[in-house]
Amino acid sequence: QFPDFLDYLYAQPLESKFVINFDNWKSMKYLANYFLVPRLTEAVADFIEKDMEYYNLGHMENYISEFHRDISDDMSRRILPKAVLICAELLQSIEVDSALLMSIPPLMFRSIIMRVCVHNHQEALHTCTLVAAYLEHNVEDRLVFSIYFCDNVLFSLFGDLHKSEETTIELALTWFRLMTKKGWTFEYVDEPCFWGIEMVKEALADILRDYLRSKTPSLEMMERIVRGVPSDIVASCFRDSVDEARTLREREAKESEDD
Repeated sequence: QFPDFLDYLYAQPLESKFVINFDNWKSMKYLANYFLVPRLTEAVADFIEKDMEYYNLGHMENYISEFHRDISDDMSRRILPKAVLICAELLQSIEVDSALLMSIPPLMFRSIIMRVCVHNHQEALHTCTLVAAYLEHNVEDRLVFSIYFCDNVLFSLFGDLHKSEETTIELALTWFRLMTKKGWTFEYVDEPCFWGIEMVKEALADILRDYLRSKTPSLEMMERIVRGVPSDIVASCFRDSVDEARTLREREAKESEDD
């Protein structure tokens, strides 16, 4: 790429054949920094900003991988905020196993999720599935999970799900399995991450309760619930079911006596 760099420096504007593109932007960025050519640095940044507007997932992964390494760099501070906005708009097109999803650092991913607007059950389901896949591959520390992800943004996404759908209970089981595998539990109430994780567990428990109220699960599903959901939540859900059934019988008996 060095001949292109020399062409940029020395050729007359009308004679130059130099063009910044996706194949040479990294080289041009490096050469501009090494030889202190600020107008080339600016030109590279301009190219990246315009290229991101084409919403190419592969290109976005390349840019994020390059710039999140040093967020104090001037170009990183310019490019990453726009990358957050673009990724938020692209989120419904991102696959759970994509290189782009796995390349995003946790704080940036949180910023993306905070800017996502979901309009229906399917979009909420896809977003919650992406968050689970991201956490599976990128986050181990339960404190990071609690601080970055256990907040109203996640609970709002859970709230947009249709609780009676089979896909929703499958998602809840995925989240329970993830939290168990990661060891995102607690021993003491005064642990910094206690309340965040407890709120996620309770939100997932609400999904399970609504599902059990809305339909009679198959024996296979009941077995999966018992095996995959923490025992205290299973016990609470079944206790609630028994209480509701008793209340219903008492109401029916009273109505029968009144008749």
